[in-house]
Amino acid sequence: MKDFSTLNYFTEYHPPPPQPIVDAAVDAARGGQVEDLASLVKDYPNLKYSIYVNRAAISGKGGITTYQVLIDSGCNINISYGYGGSPLINAIYHNKFPLARHLLSLGANPNINNLGIYLVPLGVATSFRPGFVVDLLDAGADIQNTGALHIAAIKGNLEIMQLLLDRGADVNEVTKYPFYAMVGFHGRCPPMHWAVQGGHIEAVTLLLQYPVRLDMADEDGLTAAERANERGFEAAEDVLRKHESIKHAVKPSKPGI
Repeated sequence: MKDFSTLNYFTEYHPPPPQPIVDAAVDAARGGQVEDLASLVKDYPNLKYSIYVNRAAISGKGGITTYQVLIDSGCNINISYGYGGSPLINAIYHNKFPLARHLLSLGANPNINNLGIYLVPLGVATSFRPGFVVDLLDAGADIQNTGALHIAAIKGNLEIMQLLLDRGADVNEVTKYPFYAMVGFHGRCPPMHWAVQGGHIEAVTLLLQYPVRLDMADEDGLTAAERANERGFEAAEDVLRKHESIKHAVKPSKPGI
C-alpha cells in the first residue's frame, strides 16, 4: 500500500507555483497584506493548497480577512497539516479566537485533526488556550479520548475541570491513545493521576467529589495514592487514603431479623 502524506498529497495533486511566488504569498499572508495575497492567489490558484501560505495567514498579523482570501479561493478548512494541526487548531494555538470562531461558523469540525501526537482541538485549547474551551464544547466538541480533563487536572485549572465535568467528562477515563500535551507527562492513566502529577491538591479534592475509582493503577502499576507517595506529595496521599478508608468503612446495613 502506498504511504500517504498530506505534504506529498499537496505536491502530487496540486503542483505548487514557483518558489519565489510561494515565498511572496507567505510574506503577504504573514503581514496581513490582503490585497497582495488576493492578487497572488488569483494568478496562482494552487497557492490555496500551500500549507505554508495557510499557516502564515493564520499565525501572522492578519485575521479573518486574510484567511478569507484562501477560503474564497476554495481552500479546505478541515485539511490536516499532519502533526502541524489544522486551520482550526492553528487559529486556537495562535490565539486567533475570532478566526477560530469564524472557521467553526463555516463548518470546521472540532473533532478532527491533531497537533503533535493525538492532541485534538479540545486538548490544544485546554493545554494552551483555555479561554476557547467553551467555544469548542458549544460547537459540539467531544470530550471523550481528548485528554482534556487530564490536562486541566495536571495544570490545576479548576474552572476548566469543573466545566468539563459538568459537560459529562468521565472522572475515571483512560484515553484510548496516549496524547502529548507538552506538560511533561503523558501516561495513560485516569485524571486523578494527572492531578497528583501536577501537584495540585485542589484538583485532587475536586475530583474526589465525583465517583472516582482510587483502585485504578497507571502504567507503572501505581494507584493515585501510591503515585502521590512516590512523588512525596503527602497532602494528596493523605486525602486519598482517608477518602478510601471512609469509603471502605461504609458498609451496607444488615437486613432486619
